[in-house]
Amino acid sequence: MTSMSRMFYKSTSLKNIDVSGFDTSKVVNMIFMFNNCSSLISLDLSSFNTSNVTNMEAMFQNDVNLENITFGDNFNTSKVKDMIAMFASCKKLSYINLSNFDTSNVKEMQSMFYYCENLKSLDLSNFDTSQVINMYAMFMNCSSLKELDLSSFDTSKVTNMQSMFLSCKNLENLNLSSFNTSNVTTISYMINNCSSLKYLDIRNAELSKVSTCLQPFYGIKNTTKIYVKNNTEKEYMNNNISNAISDNIIIV
Repeated sequence: MTSMSRMFYKSTSLKNIDVSGFDTSKVVNMIFMFNNCSSLISLDLSSFNTSNVTNMEAMFQNDVNLENITFGDNFNTSKVKDMIAMFASCKKLSYINLSNFDTSNVKEMQSMFYYCENLKSLDLSNFDTSQVINMYAMFMNCSSLKELDLSSFDTSKVTNMQSMFLSCKNLENLNLSSFNTSNVTTISYMINNCSSLKYLDIRNAELSKVSTCLQPFYGIKNTTKIYVKNNTEKEYMNNNISNAISDNIIIV
């Protein structure tokens, strides 16, 4: 078997699935595999060998009651190119162990953690994002996250950051100083409605190719300390934050 696409799609009554006997060593496609298993509470994939899988789009999307997911050492993502909406709307997941994920070939990460509203922490320090071109709504509505370390992210090929952090309402610190945005064309709603932000570092932002930038910072409080690289960026922030306090926009 080379495809397990939609194998359990919309199996809305399933609370447990035993996949320990599955031979997944030749599978290349896991699109929507467990999508919309809305009664599923726990999922153990420790026996999965995914060394040949290239597509995991929406694999667990809309598993709204999923509280725990276990990946084993053979959950190999080194050939995966598409992780679109992989965990989107897993509204009860508070933790995901992604330490074994190899994302070196992934190109699509849009909506990957969209509406994971119960996630308390997310360690992406091992993520290789050097091939990613799309981060649209990647963390949108991760409303329980207070911090997010993206210092290891290589965003040099990313073109779309629209709604990337939209409505991350409890996020307090966001350091994007390591982001390379030289190829980004849209930042609309990027950090919109992040109403708890205390610090925002965008000192190395390069917006020369941006053509769409609707309300990228709408909803940020004027008390937020924002670090920018020059007067041009400072003026831009002054014009895009309601009742901006100039002294809180700091050139570094």
